[in-house]
Amino acid sequence: MKYTFGKRPYGPESTPEEIQAMRDRIYVHGPGILYWRELPVQSLFHLDIFEQRLKELSDDLSAYDLIVDLVEASPPGPQIRERLKQIFAAQHKLRRTAVFTGKNFMLNVAAKFVLGGSVGLKNFSVHTTLEQALEELRHGARR
Repeated sequence: MKYTFGKRPYGPESTPEEIQAMRDRIYVHGPGILYWRELPVQSLFHLDIFEQRLKELSDDLSAYDLIVDLVEASPPGPQIRERLKQIFAAQHKLRRTAVFTGKNFMLNVAAKFVLGGSVGLKNFSVHTTLEQALEELRHGARR
């Protein structure tokens, strides 16, 4: 059964079911592609879980691409942006990141600002749909 997260930050008081549901939001989408489905409200606690899961899934890969699903997400605050910067700086095997937001123009702008400026990703793209994000990763793999 799929867990539905509320619009609140989750912390150390989270239930084992909630923690597993957080872990399940980072998974292998396909060969060499990991999928990050962001929570509606970010927290330092959930980012620690996401980082651990990302490491587990990428350990056996020589390199990987990442899809980031921001459809449910709200723009992150400064503390979350700093933690994201730390997480992504440690991803030495990460080749490309393709983000999709749904049809949310403001979130597209925020994602570009956060990923390129605050987080410092060099090779990323922002899209409105998963299909566009996947196409960008497929296209980038042919370059």
